[in-house]
Amino acid sequence: MTPPPDLLLDEPAPGSAEASRAPLTLALAHGAGVPMDSAFMAAFAEGLAAEGLRVARFEFPYMAARRRDGRKRPPDREPVLLESWRRVIAALGPEHLAIGGSFASATPSTRPASRTGCARRIWRRSGPRP
Repeated sequence: MTPPPDLLLDEPAPGSAEASRAPLTLALAHGAGVPMDSAFMAAFAEGLAAEGLRVARFEFPYMAARRRDGRKRPPDREPVLLESWRRVIAALGPEHLAIGGSFASATPSTRPASRTGCARRIWRRSGPRP
């Protein structure tokens, strides 16, 4: 499956047979002030990929707009966050999919996870980043 351009994939041994056999894909959302390619998000995703998971990072519309024009914005309202999650889940398929992210993205992730048959939902609470 070719991901939409707004997904950044981290896979076990990219391009190998192991990548296609990953037992679980984690759709990982950024927090309120951290883009999907931040050092923290990259280290987290790469670490999970090294353990055999496929990780698909994405950005909510407000962060994508910030990337384009450099202006900081508050997070999108919940309906926009929920629709973003639904699009990501549809693109990746709910089978063998866990969804989660930093605290700001976690609360809205629980609703689409429970309604779409996602395998799991996880998130990281606010606090200092390693």
